[in-house]
Amino acid sequence: MENLIAALEATLSPDQATREEAQAWLEHAKNSDKPSFMAGLANALVTVDYSSTARQQAGLQLKNCISGQHGLVREEEKQNWITVDENIRGHIKECALNTLGTEKSSPSTAAQVYAAVSTIEVPLQMWNDAVPTLLKRLEGKGVTEDLTVSVLEALGYLTGDISDIDPDVLQPFANQILTAVIGAVTTGNASAKIQTAAIRALSNSIEFCRGNFNSKDERDHIMMAVCNCTLSGDSKVIETALQCLVDIADVYYVFLQEYMGEALYPIMNTAMQSETTEIALQGVEFWTTVAEHELEIEEEVEKKLSSGFVPSDQVLNYCLAALEKLLPVLFRLLAQQEEEEDEDEWTVSKAAAVCYGLLSEVTKDNIVDPTCELVRENLGHDDWRFRDASVLAFGSILSGPTPEKLCGIVDQAALPVLQLIQDPFVVVQDSVAWITGRMLEMYPEIMLTPKHFSPTLDALGYSVSQAPRVASNACWSLSTLAEECFNMAFQNMDENAERPPIYLLSPHFSNIMGLLIQVSQRDDLHESGLRAACFAAIGSFVRYSAEDCYPFVVDVAHNILERLQATLSMQPETAEHYQHILAMQGHFCEVLQAAVTVMGVDDILTISDKLVMSAVEVLRAGGKDGNEAAEDAFGVISSLIRKMEKKFSPYFDAVKPVILEALHNTQHSQNCQAAVGTLSDLLLALQDRIKPYVQEFLGLLMEVVAVPDIDRTIKSQVVATFGDFAQAIGRDITYQLSSLMPVLRHACNSAVELESSDEDDITFINHFRESLLETYTNILQALTDDNAKSTPELMEIGEDITLVISFITELCKDPNLSYSCYRISAGFIGYFTKSFNLLVYKIDLQTDMAFLYSDCLRAFGPSIKNLLSEQLIQHVVSKGKESQDPSTIQTVDWMYNHYQKTV
Repeated sequence: MENLIAALEATLSPDQATREEAQAWLEHAKNSDKPSFMAGLANALVTVDYSSTARQQAGLQLKNCISGQHGLVREEEKQNWITVDENIRGHIKECALNTLGTEKSSPSTAAQVYAAVSTIEVPLQMWNDAVPTLLKRLEGKGVTEDLTVSVLEALGYLTGDISDIDPDVLQPFANQILTAVIGAVTTGNASAKIQTAAIRALSNSIEFCRGNFNSKDERDHIMMAVCNCTLSGDSKVIETALQCLVDIADVYYVFLQEYMGEALYPIMNTAMQSETTEIALQGVEFWTTVAEHELEIEEEVEKKLSSGFVPSDQVLNYCLAALEKLLPVLFRLLAQQEEEEDEDEWTVSKAAAVCYGLLSEVTKDNIVDPTCELVRENLGHDDWRFRDASVLAFGSILSGPTPEKLCGIVDQAALPVLQLIQDPFVVVQDSVAWITGRMLEMYPEIMLTPKHFSPTLDALGYSVSQAPRVASNACWSLSTLAEECFNMAFQNMDENAERPPIYLLSPHFSNIMGLLIQVSQRDDLHESGLRAACFAAIGSFVRYSAEDCYPFVVDVAHNILERLQATLSMQPETAEHYQHILAMQGHFCEVLQAAVTVMGVDDILTISDKLVMSAVEVLRAGGKDGNEAAEDAFGVISSLIRKMEKKFSPYFDAVKPVILEALHNTQHSQNCQAAVGTLSDLLLALQDRIKPYVQEFLGLLMEVVAVPDIDRTIKSQVVATFGDFAQAIGRDITYQLSSLMPVLRHACNSAVELESSDEDDITFINHFRESLLETYTNILQALTDDNAKSTPELMEIGEDITLVISFITELCKDPNLSYSCYRISAGFIGYFTKSFNLLVYKIDLQTDMAFLYSDCLRAFGPSIKNLLSEQLIQHVVSKGKESQDPSTIQTVDWMYNHYQKTV
C-alpha cells in the first residue's frame, strides 16, 4: 500500500522523470491485476489519513479504470467492470459512498467514482438502489456542507451520464431527485456551493422529469426555485441557474410562455448586461437556444405540410415578441470586442453575433428595419467598436429576410460598407472582408453589377495584403467571388458546356492569381487560418475559371507542382517546421486536384509523371503517420484517374503499394478512406487491367470491414466499393461471391434497425444502407447479360436476391429512411423485375420452358407476388413521389412500369 500511495503522490511531482516513473508503476500495477489494483485505489480513496493528493489521484485513477476517459462509457468498459468479482465491486461502491464529504479537494473524485459505477450498473439493473442510497446520505443530523456538496455532485454526474445513455432509466427516481435538489436550492441557509451543485444536478435531471414538468404546480415550483437563484449575490450561482434555464428552454420550449413576461425576459435582459462575462454569455445563450428551437420547429412544420400532414408543434414566436428590446442589447454586446482579442476565445461579442444571425433566420423581415436603424446610427461612429458592430449586425441579417425586403437595402449599403475596408482598425477591416463574402454569396445579382463589382474587387485586392485575420477573410470572400462569377456566366450556357468562354473575372484573373500566390508565400501564413483560406481561394479560381483563363490555370499547376516537389527534399529543422511542410504539401495537392479537373488530358500528360511520383512520394513519406497531406495526395491520384481513365494504366504499379499500405493502416481512418476511394476510381477506370488483382484487393477490403473498432464511415465506403468491383469486372464477380455474399448479408442484418435517434447516426445508417443497396444493384446488373436478361449466375444467388427484397421491406418500416434509399431500392426492384419479366417472356416462347421455369421457382419461389407485395411497391412509389426529386420520381415510375409488366 505504501508503494501505491507514493506512486499516487508522485504523479503530481514537479519533476517530469518522477511523474513518468510513477505513471509507469501505476500502469504496470493495473495491467498485472486490475481488480486488486482498483480495490487498493478504493482503500486509498476512503482513508482520511492519507494525503489529499494521494486520495484525489486514487479517485481519478479508479474512475478511469471503471469508465475510461472517453466521455460516454464504452461497451468495453462495461464488460470489464461487470466481470470484476462482486465483492470487489461492492467494496469499491462502499468506499466511494463513505468518502463523500471527507475530501479536502474539490470537486469530489469520490463523486466521480460513484457516478461511474452507477452509469454502468443502473441501466443494467445491477444497482437499483444507487440513487436512493446516495440521497439517504442527506438525511438525519450531522450532514455537513462538504457532504451535501459531494452528494449533489455525484447526483449531477450520474444523472448527466445516464441521461446521455437513456433518460428513461432514471424516471422512477425523478420525484426523489427533484425533492433533494429543489430542497437544497430553497433551504434558507444553503451556501453558494450547495446551491451551485444542486442546480447542476437539476440541469442534468431535466430530461427524465417530464412528468413533473407536465404538472403546472410542480413546474411552477421548479421554475420559481431556479429563477430565484438568478437573484443570488454569488456569480457562480447566477451563472449555473441561467444555464439551467437554458437547458429548460431547450427541452420544454412549449412551457416557456407562461414565464416569459414576468420572469424570463427581465432575467435574461439583466444577465446580458452583466459585467461578468460568464453571466452575460448565458443570457445570450438562452436566446440562441430559443431561436434554434424555433428554427427546428419551422423546418418540421414545413416538412409535414409539404407531406400532407398536420404539424403537431407550432412556433410560439418568443423571439419575435422580444425583438424590439433584444436587438439594442445585442448590438451593444457586439460592440464589446477588443482589438487584440484571442481569436480562439469565446467572447460575449462572438456569442451575440451568432444569436443575432439566428434571430434573423427566425424573425425574417421583422429584423431588417430596427437593424438598419442601428446601422445608420453607428456606421460612422467615432468609436471603432460601434462601426464594427454595425458591419456585424448588417452581415448577420443577410440570411433570413426575403430578397424583396433586402435587395434595395443591400444595393444602398454595400458601397458605404466596402469603404470601411481602409478603416484604421484591423477589427473593422476584418469584419468588412467577411461581410463582402456574405453579400457576394447572398446577393450576387447586386454585387456583380458594374456599380459594385469594381469596388468589391478593389476592397478584396487591398485586404489580402493586410493583417492575417483580414487577409484570411478576404481570401474566403475571393473564393465566393470566383464561384458566383462562374455561376452567373454559366446561367446562359448550353447545359452540356463545361465552362463559360469568358466571364467577369477574365480581365482580372492573372492579377488576382498573382496576389494570391504572393499571399501563399507570406511569412505569417500560419496565422488566423490564412494558409487554408489562401489555398482554398487559389483552388476556387482554378476550379471556377473561364476558358480564356486556361493558360493561367496551366501556369498555376506548374508553379504549384514545382513547389510541391521542392518540399519533398526539405529536411525539417523542428517538429513545427515538419508540420508546416506537411500542411503546405496538403494544400499544394488540393490546388493540383482542382487543376487536374480543369486541364485537358494532353496538358495533363505533360506533367502526369511528376504529379504521380510526387503524390506517391508524399504518401511514402507521411502515409504511415496518417497526416492530412497523405489524404490530399490520394485526392490528386483519384483526380488523375478520373480524368485520364485508361491512360492512367502505366501508373498502376506505382500507386498500388501505397493503396495497400493505407488499407492496412486502418487506425488512420481518413487516409484509409481516401485509399478506398482511390481504389474505387481505379476499378471503374482500368477494369480489365485490375482483374489480376481483384482477389488481393477484395480480400484486404474484407479484412478492413472486419476490424472491430474501425471508423464506421470506412465500412460504408468499402461496402460501396464491393459494388464497384462488380461494375468493373462484370460476370467475373461470380468467382468472388462465395466470400463476398456472407459479408453483405451480415451488413444487411446490422443496417436494419437504428436504436439511436441522434441525427448523425441516422445520416450514417442511411448512407450505409444506400451503399448496400447500390452494391447489390451493381451485382444484379453484373449478372445479367447484354440485354439485361437473367443469367444462370443470377439464378444461383436467388436466395440473396430474396434477402435484399426482405431487407428493403424492413427498411421501409423506418420513418427515418432517406429518399435516396427509396430511389436506390426502386432501382433494384425495377432492374430485378425487368430481368424477371424478360425471363418469363423467354419461358413462354422457348422450347426449354419447363427447365427455365423450374430455375425461376428454385431461385425466387412460386410467385414473384410473394416476393414483391403490392403494398411494398405502392409504399416505395408514394415515398419516391413525396421526395419531389425528379430523379427519384423517374426511378420509381420506371420501377412500377416493370413491376406491372411482371405481375
